[in-house]
Amino acid sequence: MKQVDDSDVWRQGPAAPKEPTEAPLVVREIDGVEPLGNQLGIAKLLTVPVVLRDALFGQSDLSEGFAVRPLQTYAILDAAKVMGLVEMLDSSGLEYACLFTGETAGELQDVAPYIVRLEEANTFTRNLFTKGDAGWQMWDREPGIHFRSRASLHEMRQHLRKFTKVRDKDGTWYYFRFWDRDAQEAMVHAARNEVPEMKKLFITSGIHQPVCVYLPSFGAIITTECMGSTAAAGATITPNDFLATLLQIIKQNRMYRDLSAIARKIDLDADDSVLVRALGALFDAGFTNQAQLLQLGQIEFASKFKFLEQPQVSAVIHSHEPRYAAFVRLVDMAGMQGVGHGAR
Repeated sequence: MKQVDDSDVWRQGPAAPKEPTEAPLVVREIDGVEPLGNQLGIAKLLTVPVVLRDALFGQSDLSEGFAVRPLQTYAILDAAKVMGLVEMLDSSGLEYACLFTGETAGELQDVAPYIVRLEEANTFTRNLFTKGDAGWQMWDREPGIHFRSRASLHEMRQHLRKFTKVRDKDGTWYYFRFWDRDAQEAMVHAARNEVPEMKKLFITSGIHQPVCVYLPSFGAIITTECMGSTAAAGATITPNDFLATLLQIIKQNRMYRDLSAIARKIDLDADDSVLVRALGALFDAGFTNQAQLLQLGQIEFASKFKFLEQPQVSAVIHSHEPRYAAFVRLVDMAGMQGVGHGAR
């Protein structure tokens, strides 16, 4: 049951600010998540792993004696990761819609993100949490993330469309895959470190904002208490601020992994954190070539972390000369000091 809506949040003005309230974001890890199998011979089939059932389909009690909308469960799924996703959604009986609109939705339908309102006991929902090699078994493909909210699919789609594009410092727009593994890792990092931009994901112009997001790639749920339609930070933080922050965290995480790999090449028994900090300082100074970083890291390790702290070495590192020329000078300086740089 596809829902079509041609409204475009990119053309809408900001919502009128409302009374702000503060609420923390809480990261809760869910241990022991085992994907579903074929469940042959089981009389009552599971829809989701047992440890996820309450988190994804449980309902809270009535609030203060008044009936409230039930919590809905939504998935943001990437058609690029699941072959035939649109066809499966068409036959699922579930309400869904593409996060893109107009010609873009048609041109990119096989690689576009889709929002779908999941229903417990639905076959598509079950297949989403089932492990296997068949095309309909989607667990290993890590196709997306999950939200819980009292909002309708239309309301959630309008909110989440704001996060499908990011604008760089030159004003150019790019598509942003906020459901990807790297983005999930960045969200967990941002929530744990109380990065204020993270709250933007939970702030809508209506009263039915998302109350939690489940990040399957990291087995974590980020939850918030009711913050109202606009939190204090939300009045000034834009969706692009949120995305730009995630991008920065993603770049930092990738850099850390790359530098950690270089540090392990230098010496498996070395203090990885010290080496990574040294390599990070070089990276920040513009030495991004991995071969150069490896050689300079070997020099620093061989000097017992004394080479880079020398004033004359620091002056070269932070000079304005081309990085390759600076690298050659640093290697020459190390040679003159008799510092070796062979990996151990």
